[in-house]
Amino acid sequence: MNNKIWHYRGPVYRFEHIHSYIWEGYTTAPTMGKALSNLASRYKKENGLEQTAQIVLENMFIHEEEL
Repeated sequence: MNNKIWHYRGPVYRFEHIHSYIWEGYTTAPTMGKALSNLASRYKKENGLEQTAQIVLENMFIHEEEL
């Protein structure tokens, strides 16, 4: 599978409340689902959250970057 570059710029929710109003991150992944998973893991690491913490990144704020 060919990886694509994905860019997320938007809110991050935790327990149905905004944890971060605007967070931005990039990742490479073959699908949007995998990209969201990668970005969620990165957000947790950057913000000192356990990897098992439940957060939500919204699909409407992620897009594929042109190479």
